[in-house]
Amino acid sequence: MGKSAAGDEIDTIFWLYNRSGEESLLQLADLLYAQAYPWREIFADNLFLHYPDDFHPKHAVNVAQALRAPVVYWQRSQLQADRDSFQAALSHLAPTMERRLE
Repeated sequence: MGKSAAGDEIDTIFWLYNRSGEESLLQLADLLYAQAYPWREIFADNLFLHYPDDFHPKHAVNVAQALRAPVVYWQRSQLQADRDSFQAALSHLAPTMERRLE
């Protein structure tokens, strides 16, 4: 579960860092992001089904929670790819959701 929900923890770490200035918290955020599923790549390249024996990257709750992980981490990375990942994810997920609603 930790690989799926690392973004939630990173958000909390950044909140605490912004109040304390403790540099080790940024290192912890880096570690969590590195150990999480590669959500940025999953979203950008539509790799939700790339993990056939692992349901976490395609589980609806995990995906919904992970939508914000790269965007939150963008505060640290400043990578445009992290910032763009939300829109990329929606572009892949929206057609799937529309088909299910029909």
